[in-house]
Amino acid sequence: MKRCPSLSVILDGGIVHQIVVQDWPADLPLPQAVVVDYDDGIDERDLQLVTVGADEFRAWCYPVAVDSFEKNPTDTVSPAAVLFDADNQQEQDFPDPLDAIGQYDE
Repeated sequence: MKRCPSLSVILDGGIVHQIVVQDWPADLPLPQAVVVDYDDGIDERDLQLVTVGADEFRAWCYPVAVDSFEKNPTDTVSPAAVLFDADNQQEQDFPDPLDAIGQYDE
């Protein structure tokens, strides 16, 4: 029996750094993803016009690569494990997930 695909969105300071899918069907390409952030304080030059229904607004939009957990399990977060753990979590200290994947050290 196939498992339902899951995804995790990795944020740091409100910025999306990574999107990870797990159990994605092998016969389908990974999805494309874009972040649409209509937060105040973004430089006007970085905004683009976005339409939602009949409404238009300006937002900061940027693409984010989608990674497959199965292709790189040592450097990505397992969405399925996080979803499972969320149902079974107790109060405890957790390491910073960005340190765990090691991609966003400054």
